[in-house]
Amino acid sequence: MAIDPVCKMEIQPEHAAIATMEYEGKKYYFCSETCHNKFKSDPEKFLSEEDNIFPEPHH
Repeated sequence: MAIDPVCKMEIQPEHAAIATMEYEGKKYYFCSETCHNKFKSDPEKFLSEEDNIFPEPHH
């Protein structure tokens, strides 16, 4: 099981085929293109520990 770094939703990687991204050598999975696009615009925002405590509102 993977966790969407934006909304923190649990995702089965095989169901995230259209919304995936590799960043700094790690593959990330997203529940939707919306979360994928948010992550692409500012990956560090979603990867920093301080900002990662509370998920983004879900769509």
